[in-house]
Amino acid sequence: MEGEHRSTSAESLKVDYGTFSGAAILLSGWDFSAGRTAGAAPPRTLHTGTGGLAMILEEYGHALVEFVRTHQAWAAPVVFALAFAESLAFISLLVPAWAALVGIGLLLASSDIPFWPIWIAASVGAALGDWLSYWIGLKLENAVYHMWPLSRHPGLIPKGEAFIKKWGALGIFIGRFSGPLRASVPLVAGIFAMPFWRFQLANWTSAFVWAAVLLLLGDVTTKAVRWFWG
Repeated sequence: MEGEHRSTSAESLKVDYGTFSGAAILLSGWDFSAGRTAGAAPPRTLHTGTGGLAMILEEYGHALVEFVRTHQAWAAPVVFALAFAESLAFISLLVPAWAALVGIGLLLASSDIPFWPIWIAASVGAALGDWLSYWIGLKLENAVYHMWPLSRHPGLIPKGEAFIKKWGALGIFIGRFSGPLRASVPLVAGIFAMPFWRFQLANWTSAFVWAAVLLLLGDVTTKAVRWFWG
């Protein structure tokens, strides 16, 4: 009976995760159909449409979620690494971890993995990723414009600059929830030497909120859909 229950849970998770992997692409703000972010030149190596990338992300996410399901002791380190990568400017452009974090959030609801340590790990990873991005911008200043992979997305830094000028420290909080802005706003804050503690207050506050939203999104939405459809 226990094996049957686990098999059923795993199959349910697979179905639910497949639903949210596509949603992750749409909500992250990336224009994958053109192989680029809006306004940027297309990279040389990406030749796939939204459907193809959704399949790649789904497979990548399934592998991570399955690993966490079978190795629950590694849940917190994996979530920390995913949140850190998703928040670090350079890595987030290459490895979108959004969908995998949503999938692990679904897993938390159907397993014995405690929520609180995973939430803290995701929050700390996200905050440290933004902190490192801020530090890179502070030290390298305008040189980051010409560094790969940001050099492949020339529109990101100007958009982040305009966003920071409009919203100030609040832009750190708001930008956390937008894929393209999440990759550039902390860098811009560093380039323009935003006061350290003002940045950190917005950084850590938004990290805990962002992590909670991602980890709870899949479970809450799935329950809402099931309740709506009876």
